Amino acid sequence: MTAPDLPPVQPMGPMPGTGSGSRTGRPDYAPAGRIAYLEARVAHLETQLAEERRQARTDPLTGVLNRAGLVDAWWRIRPGDRLALVDLDGFKAVNDTLGHAAGDAVLTTVAQQLRVHGIVARLGGDELVVIGSLPGGPDRLWRAPVGGGREVTVTGTVGITPVIPGDLPETLRRADVAMYAAKHAGRGSLVAYDPTLDVPEQTGPARRRVRDLTVPARRLTVIALGRGAA
Repeated sequence: MTAPDLPPVQPMGPMPGTGSGSRTGRPDYAPAGRIAYLEARVAHLETQLAEERRQARTDPLTGVLNRAGLVDAWWRIRPGDRLALVDLDGFKAVNDTLGHAAGDAVLTTVAQQLRVHGIVARLGGDELVVIGSLPGGPDRLWRAPVGGGREVTVTGTVGITPVIPGDLPETLRRADVAMYAAKHAGRGSLVAYDPTLDVPEQTGPARRRVRDLTVPARRLTVIALGRGAA
């Protein structure tokens, strides 16, 4: 909640007794009044700045962190934390059949429920990041109200990897590799990153995008969807 707006800073009048305040129409401030006013003004500006910084790091739709917020939160990771990349299954169908307002409601519900696991950020679209201990991975099944007394059930496909302190881009890359491998295992699947999932280019290093790869099933560490695995 932001502090109520204060009036703009006014030029301080002369010390009482000079009489110039009445000629200019500006208020005369005693030294104590000046200090109190400036202190209130500074406090107000600091609150306003903090709120602007928070908004710059928050996804306006879901209320979780955005990309900038995720970068800032990276220092909060702990030894043993893991990063999960969650992609909602069939999200386009929700938008197409129920409307974008329903899609927004689904995204917001899922993002808020994932916060029980730790740090949550939205990278864009229907991709969410979760950072925490995640011993069994994050949830992969949700019921979300979409208005009019209706609910939809949505699942998420997840790639998960241990965090690499000081290297958010590489941690995200590994989670991305695992998540798109999980797509080939079916909706609601979870795949843990393994270096064998990095398919090398013919003349270069490991690929940075895996959306078009066909990953052999024998290379996947798949955890079936279910309450015991969540």
